[in-house]
Amino acid sequence: KKGMDIQEIDNAKAYLDKHSINEIYAMLVYMLSVYRPKDPERFLIEKLKHMTSNTPYENGQDMPARVIGIMGRPDDPIHDLATIMANEFQLFAVNASEVTIKHDKANTIDALATLLLEDQAEEGDFVISHFPRSLRDVASFEESVVELRFVISCYSKDTEDSSIQALHEYYAAQNKLIFVD
Repeated sequence: KKGMDIQEIDNAKAYLDKHSINEIYAMLVYMLSVYRPKDPERFLIEKLKHMTSNTPYENGQDMPARVIGIMGRPDDPIHDLATIMANEFQLFAVNASEVTIKHDKANTIDALATLLLEDQAEEGDFVISHFPRSLRDVASFEESVVELRFVISCYSKDTEDSSIQALHEYYAAQNKLIFVD
């Protein structure tokens, strides 16, 4: 066969969309450009292994949304990082520090649930800055909304903050933790 017909092209596009191949490819290229590993092939293999081990849903079910958390000190420009990621990977950026006030909710989890599940449900994929802040946040969020796909920590690996240490241990045990220095 010389080329693909229109149906084959449509099927290929549907496959790429269903499995988020374009987003995965863009994220891997972005990570290569940021980290510039000495062994790019090994780096890519490790990142792909990490990504495939993070799927919390079994039997081929799709995750309701890709939700990424970015942890950092309140005075860090974490939301700037979230905005860059959102623009780069077609995500919706949410600032957990501001969402509670905007949605007139008693707590951050209720406000995030309202935003993610109701107000912005059509957006699908999110990056949440300044979240999570505690294991209690994680338990409430995962129970009422969805599991975080992974968490980016802007804290030091050897932070002395026990809440942050607990979050690091929790997500590291699931291979869902990425440190950014």
